[in-house]
Amino acid sequence: MYRSLPRTAIIGAGISGLTAGKMLKDYGVPYTTFETSDRIGGNWAFGNPNGHSSAYRSLHIDTSRQRLCFKDFPMPEHYPTFPHHSDVKAYLDDLAFIGFAQSVPTLFPFVECQSRLLAAYAVGRYALPSHAEMERVIDAEHDLRTRELRASLERANRVAQV
Repeated sequence: MYRSLPRTAIIGAGISGLTAGKMLKDYGVPYTTFETSDRIGGNWAFGNPNGHSSAYRSLHIDTSRQRLCFKDFPMPEHYPTFPHHSDVKAYLDDLAFIGFAQSVPTLFPFVECQSRLLAAYAVGRYALPSHAEMERVIDAEHDLRTRELRASLERANRVAQV
């Protein structure tokens, strides 16, 4: 008898939420990650507009890159042993945007940013913007994600050439 898998919600697209998403994806469990910010990375997104990041300009992680990364998606060898917060954020971006060189979608399509607005709209506390404003926001988001994807692919190409 075929039994469908439950849909799972992950709250937050920081390092823990992305790890949970990776594991669910690896096991074929459908999920959606809800993120209140306009970017992934949680605490590692320096200057995160959601106000939840305590990262500071000179922050380095106290866990080695070898311990922090996934076996099937290692951190680049050129990263220092204890990476700077910008390296950790770049790794998380690569994880979400590039994924694991599979033909299935990467982690990012499963992340729904700005979920507070969606929740507020659902209970009637937020009115949708005009059609023109929505198109402007969608175009700006598309441009941002395209730039992030290009940057991630460029980093991956540099790593592959090393």
